[in-house]
Amino acid sequence: MTPLQSKFYFRLWNAACKANEWRMQNCRLQNADPEAGRSDMATAVLSAAAQLAAAEHRGVQLNDLRHAVHIAAVNRNCGHDDISTKQFGRVKALLQLLINPDDLAAMNEWLHPELDQRRQAIGRIRQVPYAYAAAISKQRFGTANWESLNDHDLYQLAMTTSARNRSHQSNKSHQSDPY
Repeated sequence: MTPLQSKFYFRLWNAACKANEWRMQNCRLQNADPEAGRSDMATAVLSAAAQLAAAEHRGVQLNDLRHAVHIAAVNRNCGHDDISTKQFGRVKALLQLLINPDDLAAMNEWLHPELDQRRQAIGRIRQVPYAYAAAISKQRFGTANWESLNDHDLYQLAMTTSARNRSHQSNKSHQSDPY
């Protein structure tokens, strides 16, 4: 997770706690009843957090809820620092759904995680001039319209443009100063 993603993660986490009224009082999580008319996502997170806490023979804490979000999103109990950039989109979508269960964009990201990967690939391709990406696409895939490529070819183009961009940047920095 990048530093910017980490900041965004904690803003979303705080908003999710407020939206679900998850707060600590006297070392106990208040309002943690899974049957309290919550969204399916919030109920699933609360249940997973209860299992984490029960394994350690204690009550549910906020940290259990955070780790339960990670379990639900990326299928493993880990800290936020262990979430990869690729996995961040899934965690973000779940937190957004905990904040607002009716958020259609977040639900679409949750149900179709490949959309986030495609968006990341497009972002990497857009770091080079459009005509350059189009020329590589035409040469490798037979079309200059790289936005219409299937996911696999788009990821290949993203890797190619990223590698060539890094090489170009490296060559620029290694050029000797004529003076």
